[in-house]
Amino acid sequence: MDPEVRLLFDEILATRLDDHQKALIQRIETLLSRTQRQDEQTKQYEKQDFVDGGAALSPTPTHAPSIVMISDGTSPAPSGSTPDTPDTEDTLGETNPIPSNTLPLTRAGSSRTKLSQEAIENLFGDRIIPKMLFSHDWASTELGPLDQWPETLLTSVYTMLTTDVPTHILWGPTFIMIYNDHYIPILGAKHPYAFGKPFHMVWPEILDLFTPIFQTVYEKGQTVLIQDTQMTLIRYGYPEECYFTLSLSPYRKDDLSISGIFIPVFETTANVVNERRLMVLRDLSVQTENLTTIHNVGSCIVSTLDSYPLDIPFAALYIADKISSATQSLEEAHLTLYATKNVADHRSLPKGLTLAPNRKPDDDKDSAGFPFWDLMYGGVNEVVMTDLIQRIGEFPGGSWPDAPHTAVLMPLILRLDSSSSDEQAETGSDTTNNTLQISGGSINSKGRTAVVGVIVFGVSPRKNLSPTYKSFLHLITKHAEGSIAVAQRYEDQRRRADQLAAIDKAKTAFFSNISHEFRTPLTLMLGPLEDELVDSQHDPASVQRIQLVHRNALRLLKLVNALLEFSRLEAGRTKANFVVVDIIRLTTDLTALFRSSIESAGLRFVVSIDEDAFRGSEFPGVFV
Repeated sequence: MDPEVRLLFDEILATRLDDHQKALIQRIETLLSRTQRQDEQTKQYEKQDFVDGGAALSPTPTHAPSIVMISDGTSPAPSGSTPDTPDTEDTLGETNPIPSNTLPLTRAGSSRTKLSQEAIENLFGDRIIPKMLFSHDWASTELGPLDQWPETLLTSVYTMLTTDVPTHILWGPTFIMIYNDHYIPILGAKHPYAFGKPFHMVWPEILDLFTPIFQTVYEKGQTVLIQDTQMTLIRYGYPEECYFTLSLSPYRKDDLSISGIFIPVFETTANVVNERRLMVLRDLSVQTENLTTIHNVGSCIVSTLDSYPLDIPFAALYIADKISSATQSLEEAHLTLYATKNVADHRSLPKGLTLAPNRKPDDDKDSAGFPFWDLMYGGVNEVVMTDLIQRIGEFPGGSWPDAPHTAVLMPLILRLDSSSSDEQAETGSDTTNNTLQISGGSINSKGRTAVVGVIVFGVSPRKNLSPTYKSFLHLITKHAEGSIAVAQRYEDQRRRADQLAAIDKAKTAFFSNISHEFRTPLTLMLGPLEDELVDSQHDPASVQRIQLVHRNALRLLKLVNALLEFSRLEAGRTKANFVVVDIIRLTTDLTALFRSSIESAGLRFVVSIDEDAFRGSEFPGVFV
């Protein structure tokens, strides 16, 4: 094989291809090697004069070919030669076995190599292109009748037909297209029109892209490899975003001039688009991971989608203003808009919406033409608007110059978990109707889910809304629902913390006020009691009763003062008053309070203090 061609195959195998595609490339390499050897054998064998299977009229060459197809379909070996055994590396495997002794090249009365229609049909069965190859009017093209094609073209066509890789050949000055059955899905609705037509008539939309590439192949004879290149093809009636990996190899005539291009093609659209969509979901997960407010979640989602205009030309997110985990009757829904930058000021997307469950807008004026009410209150799970331009108007196409013609609307549904029931049980609220409170929105009969908003996706004008595309939009919606649910729980916690703080503040204020109210009457009571104790006219029994009242009044006053000090401490109004005390004496007095209790239990209570250490230190006392 030509070293340049082998280098090309090495480069292709090194690219991002799966195992099946690499196996197909290796099969093409094997076929090219075989056809090159057969071409060399054919040229060598033409030096002999075989006519209709007759005997040789000239001496047998030293190295006779192992197999050569002649007009009667037999493959005799020249005298004095021994047929070679085909190498195992040349076998094609079980997918499309092609025995070497049925090579569809025959000889008529002349020495020209021709494709055998019978052999082709027997070899390929019901395949479409082999039949079209013989039924097409080639005489009306610049290639001329099939029986006049050059051997280089016949070899190329045979190699193309025997491979399972989507492949096409461009031949002649106008690049006449010949392709195999596996290339038909790439053509789409352009088949069978494209067969035998010039390249510029089949693919005018990508002619500007390939013209300089063709010049490189023809003028410099270089092989060109293109990987995951974006192309906009019109093969199903609309411009479609596609990606391809392909190689363009020149075919040379006997005089080494280039007469055609051999192009195997791999469509990598699914790989590229799916990888890009995975990046969207990954970025959404990363960006919204630590967000704790619904406002930040809505803003982050649309800003992330703003970075991927190829798949999401525009997006708008409407979320209810208030969401909590308590039970409340349904009211009007006040929805706030979060939108990508290119539609933030669009006239058909108001900044806020007000919807009510008992008032469905007949003319859609309240919802700017979008069926928001049906998604919020009507139980509709999805709306696909294929008449976006006619019904609403034009929206920006993101990275594409044309406006989207389809939009998808999905409700944002929050689901309750068991934590809501636990929280209600702790607060003493009714747990028999476990629902999610929203300021507006719909709650199902079982109280397990609630619609809290709507998300609007613009569909790429260069993509059909396939099930895969719709699943991608569903995944974004589910991620938005999860992020909103997490933020809602954080807001519930903050709301409960604020409520507890308000209750605590009210409690502190209450205790401060009530302590003062308790101290005033106690002070008024203690004055007369002390006067009565000083009076000597009372009998001992009365004095004893007065002393009892006085002691309990002092005790109550002490409790009121402690309560007042506690309320001041909790309110942060207590000021520390530091004085120097004797730490040894203070410790001895404090421990003496526990001596009687300890010794009454039969224990020996010993307090040991190193007085010399304290007396000799620089700080004989401490501040308390």
